[in-house]
Amino acid sequence: MGRTVKTASMLIADEARRWGDFRKALRKRERESFDTLIAYSKSHFSAISNSGLADPFEAIVLSMLLELQMRVEVIDGKGDPTGRTPTGRAYSPLDTNRWEGHKEAGRA
Repeated sequence: MGRTVKTASMLIADEARRWGDFRKALRKRERESFDTLIAYSKSHFSAISNSGLADPFEAIVLSMLLELQMRVEVIDGKGDPTGRTPTGRAYSPLDTNRWEGHKEAGRA
């Protein structure tokens, strides 16, 4: 008996093939960046597999965005390549302490 549900690896490969003509139209440097984005999505197989979304493309794109955001935070000094904050805690977008030092406009 065969699989009834595709693995995340299969879903990513299908999407990459679907975007093949788009990739071919890109310049060499852009193709390299496109391939990097596809590789980023492969870092989140578990999340893609467990998302349960009708359209796996959404989970794949979100995993790419997540990886890019984590890299931005490393550049900004708010995290490190392991996904931890400078304090060593796991990053949480709901952590209000990360906004320390920032004052709202109009407040003293």
